[in-house]
Amino acid sequence: MGSYLLSPLAESLSYSTVSKLLGINGTYGFQLTLSPTLTFDFQKISDYSPLTIQVRVDGTGYPLANAPLSYSLIVVNQGTNDYPSYTVVNNISVTDEAGLAQLVFPQISTESQSYALITYSNLNGLKGMGYYINNPADFSKTVIPLTNSFQNRTILLAHSDSVGQPSQPSGYSKLSYNASFVILTENYTFRQVQLDQQNAVGELIYGFGSEPDYVSITVPNNNGILIVTYKSTLGQCGVVLMPWGLGSLAIPLKFGGNPMGQEWVTTDIRQVTIDGIAYQAQLSLWNLQGYSRTD
Repeated sequence: MGSYLLSPLAESLSYSTVSKLLGINGTYGFQLTLSPTLTFDFQKISDYSPLTIQVRVDGTGYPLANAPLSYSLIVVNQGTNDYPSYTVVNNISVTDEAGLAQLVFPQISTESQSYALITYSNLNGLKGMGYYINNPADFSKTVIPLTNSFQNRTILLAHSDSVGQPSQPSGYSKLSYNASFVILTENYTFRQVQLDQQNAVGELIYGFGSEPDYVSITVPNNNGILIVTYKSTLGQCGVVLMPWGLGSLAIPLKFGGNPMGQEWVTTDIRQVTIDGIAYQAQLSLWNLQGYSRTD
């Protein structure tokens, strides 16, 4: 919870459409899976005073031992400002022989603090990243980013009550938000790229006449991460992340049909790099017209 990569159906290609474009519709079925080669597991050892998180980094079947670990903690400033900002804490560590590293953050003083932790590690030419997001457990309202147009680089920020079916019961709810865009530098720190528009800061209001429950913003022509901090009328603060570019948050991807139940499935596995992040790409292919054998 807290990270989104969503797009409207009008901006997406369906499995049947891609099959037609490939010329295999009705003949072959396929499934493409992209999985990050390095996986990150986060476990909170202590919630606060100080916050301690244990990070486990694994490769393909083995821990990533004695590997450098760079990390950035995004701490939401939960003050009196209606449009909360955030502070970034950067540091480095190293994993032990079991692929473990304990990160300590004295900046987190309460368990209700909202924050996001993004980590990067690399070894023997393999680079990966992982993330962990902490928002109050009882906070049911959030800002949801939706890809509006990849070509025009526009993103819709929507109130969570207005997204999905069935729609939420009518009732007034306001979220004040502050959006920013960051790109990764060569030393694994963030550089903020200015969102030069009035909708970068604003309000999303659900269930109150003609007030907008979504706004549109345009992101720069760079791969990066959209960071949105927000605050409810009850004073609760949260943070959401949205990758712009597949490698920005190393999100796994599965596209295509279901190979289960097929008589035979041929599979090809390759190691690929996307936006600098190592992925394992698996392509499964099967014959929709059945299996026949001639002696």
